Amino acid sequence: MFKNLGYTFEPTYKEKLWMYDPRTEVGKKRMEKQRELLEKFLSISGKALDVGCGMGISTFALEKLGFEVIGIDVQEELVEKAKEIAKELGYKAEFRVMDAKELDFPDESFDLVALLGNPLPHLSIYDFDEIVQEAFRVLKPNGVLFLEYADWAKLLPLERKRPNLGSVLGGYNILP
Repeated sequence: MFKNLGYTFEPTYKEKLWMYDPRTEVGKKRMEKQRELLEKFLSISGKALDVGCGMGISTFALEKLGFEVIGIDVQEELVEKAKEIAKELGYKAEFRVMDAKELDFPDESFDLVALLGNPLPHLSIYDFDEIVQEAFRVLKPNGVLFLEYADWAKLLPLERKRPNLGSVLGGYNILP
């Protein structure tokens, strides 16, 4: 069941591509929500690594805050789309296909390592442990590891009771 966890483009991204594309209205809202969240909690700048960047929503949010950003993802198709979108929209972020468990960066390369967009459901606990170890290896002294987590199991029953819970779910309805 968990053999390809986090490594496949199917089925979520193809089925709900509009949620992950920073050019769509939902994508723009998600990017703005992430920018606001980061701005609220981060008081640093510099070089950032966006782990699990997908099509670039979180990467572009970091760039809007002034970071020099490299976005990485194991899904080549998403990385290629992110590169196209960056070029189309004029972003400077760099994108690479890379496994976060084996980062191809020297020690102490980044001021920030970010795992945004609720990445935990895409990872096994073993992968997460390795990713965190690698994140700390590439962080500069006093660097920040920022992890965004939404408890979807807790939010989904609320959404069913109150269909207009959009602000909690990032401004969009995730249920059909």
